[in-house]
Amino acid sequence: MVGRKLLAGGKAGAEFIMSTPVVGMAVGADTSYYTDGAAHAVTFTPRIVFSFVYVEVYYGFNFFLRNELTRWIGHHRFGVSMTLNRGFWRRKKEMYQDYYDTYSK
Repeated sequence: MVGRKLLAGGKAGAEFIMSTPVVGMAVGADTSYYTDGAAHAVTFTPRIVFSFVYVEVYYGFNFFLRNELTRWIGHHRFGVSMTLNRGFWRRKKEMYQDYYDTYSK
């Protein structure tokens, strides 16, 4: 919901991650499709992600391919996400350890 307007849609994207065990960075992009049932908007959003252990903070700038809903969807996109899957963090720690064991000798 944006005001009284209901917007729905899908998003697809990819990220390239350059990370360290504590603080890391990623760059990525996604394409989103929004509709309110009558008007449509397609956006392309390059973004930069800062990773702090379990939390990621990102900023993206929306480029509109169709401008019908720009009044309701801004250009700036901020987000915070957190991965709760402990298996992911165990595997990530193992990957870093393998990397350090291989290249620090």
